[in-house]
Amino acid sequence: MCGSRDLSTPHEKLPFWFRILLFLSGILPGLALLVLSLIYIGYFLERLILSPSALLVPMLLGLALGVAWFLWMHVPFLLIRILRRGRRGT
Repeated sequence: MCGSRDLSTPHEKLPFWFRILLFLSGILPGLALLVLSLIYIGYFLERLILSPSALLVPMLLGLALGVAWFLWMHVPFLLIRILRRGRRGT
C-alpha cells in the first residue's frame, strides 16, 4: 500500500494497539455469537424435552440467531463491495 497516488509517499504504519483493536473487532462478535449459539442449543433441547408443544418462542429465538449469523458473515463483504464501487466512481 502506498500513501499517495504517484507512489512518492509511503503508507503510514498502523499503531500496534490499532492492529489489535482491528483483530478483536473481527473475532469478538463471532465468539459472542458462538457462545450464544451454544447456550441456545441447550435451551432449545431443554424446551424440546420438557414441553414440545411450546416451541414457538425458542424457534423464533433461533431464527433471530440465524439472522445475526448471516449478517455477521455477509455484511463485511457487502461493505467492501460498496466501498470499491464508490472508489471506481470517483
